[in-house]
Amino acid sequence: MNYHEFLLYATRRLKLKFTVIEFCVRSFLRKHNLTPRTIECYLLWDGRRGYCQNISKQLNIDDNTVWRHLQKLEVVCPELFVEAVAIPEIPQMYFPDKSEWEEIERLNQIKEVF
Repeated sequence: MNYHEFLLYATRRLKLKFTVIEFCVRSFLRKHNLTPRTIECYLLWDGRRGYCQNISKQLNIDDNTVWRHLQKLEVVCPELFVEAVAIPEIPQMYFPDKSEWEEIERLNQIKEVF
């Protein structure tokens, strides 16, 4: 995934206009003295320290440059570099429509809160 694809993904995921996402990401990068290449390095990084050489080959840059990009990002967003974090499954909320509420009430399936 490259920087542009990342912006497109964020646009779809956040359901905002592309220009809004692009402005927010560029502002974040500028504020922290990062570049779009930093995001590309992170997107290709798989959590292993020796993986910088593979990233450097894919992006045609020096592996020390990749490592510097990742280090800068780690200073700004250390939570992105925490390994083996268990993300709990969040159940989806169910919101019945009017006819479903009527059916639930008819079947006496509403529990009272004491």
